[in-house]
Amino acid sequence: MKRFFKWLGIVVGVLALLVGVLLLYIQFGYHPTYEVHVPDVHVEATEARLVRGRKLVLSLCAECHRDPLTRQLTGRNLGDLPPIFGTAFSRNITKDPVYGIGAWKDGEIIWLLRTGIHPKTHQYIPPWMIKLNSIADEDLYSIVAFLRSDDELVQPAQVQNRVSEASLFAKVLTFAGAFAPLPYPSGTITRPDTNNAVAYGEYLANRTFGCFDCHSKDFASNDRINPEKSVGFYGGGNMMPDYEHLKVFTANISPDSTYGIGSWSEDTFVHTLQSGFKPNGHLLRYPMVRLSHLSEHELRCMYRYLRTVPAQHSAVPMAEESKVPDGASKGEAVYRNAGCIYCHGPSGLAYADLQLAYKKYPTDDLIITYLKNPDAVYPGTVMPHWDGHLSDQDFSNLAQYVRSLGEKSAR
Repeated sequence: MKRFFKWLGIVVGVLALLVGVLLLYIQFGYHPTYEVHVPDVHVEATEARLVRGRKLVLSLCAECHRDPLTRQLTGRNLGDLPPIFGTAFSRNITKDPVYGIGAWKDGEIIWLLRTGIHPKTHQYIPPWMIKLNSIADEDLYSIVAFLRSDDELVQPAQVQNRVSEASLFAKVLTFAGAFAPLPYPSGTITRPDTNNAVAYGEYLANRTFGCFDCHSKDFASNDRINPEKSVGFYGGGNMMPDYEHLKVFTANISPDSTYGIGSWSEDTFVHTLQSGFKPNGHLLRYPMVRLSHLSEHELRCMYRYLRTVPAQHSAVPMAEESKVPDGASKGEAVYRNAGCIYCHGPSGLAYADLQLAYKKYPTDDLIITYLKNPDAVYPGTVMPHWDGHLSDQDFSNLAQYVRSLGEKSAR
């Protein structure tokens, strides 16, 4: 018996050593590369493409790549990424030829967006970057045209890229094949007739904006080539943290009448996504923001498509709520209770830079004006209009608290 345990110990020790060596290799020596076949494409910048491209870039790219300090697509800290995956910074995608993508060919941009493989390093870009494998060629050309445009978002900005650091856990998942490139399409992809509401809605929800990716059960079980095969398709429950790292579970937006949006009218759906407030008056919980860049027609098409997907009779766990600390000011209480903290974080420096608000808006009245109708000051923002949702006293307290965030950081 003693000999048995002796040999068992030796086997366990050898296995532990092998696992340790493998983990060291994954951490420091594993750098997989992939073949790159850049398509020979030159995109013509037509007026229609520039308009369409701006909408798509604002909807798909700006959320992660727009820095609140530069107001350009110079990259930023992806602070809502679960720490288990490491630290991530989005890249500078302005037209700067050194720090941005100004020196890239059109085909290189298209290759990266289709597959996720960097055309110069031949390495796979982390999974949190959106991959547009199934978007129509014309829409992809529109994105490229806009990235080449004279819009202030993409003007050359000499902003150094910050280095992301994947955790060992993320590297192990990559080694195991959980994170892998997508195949480059074998043929032309066309956009459906925009007058065919269900077909166009499916295209927008699945192949353009990837709504299913967040609103199905889990990223790990999603099928990005055949979205409808994703587990819990549109049934929600996928855990996505906010900027306070509280657990938020995506909503069930299948046509189930109990747990989904089966009881919502088309008008309710459109109003909710345009305003950022649910029918009960509560703010949409970040990472979901109001879809200010989409037209009413596009939202109505998406609604009609969602009515056709299988109903998922599954309840979604309640999200964790921010707690007002003892001794908090009245302004901080509004900031937390209204949901500002979920997007802007405890310091105000997250989705946007509230630490600069006291300089941009030097009086409380100017801050309140912005809070009530942000589109009047910053057209196209995803910030909801708070007019009618807060009392005059709440606005006053909140303005004072927002001002204090910047004044504290300046000390």
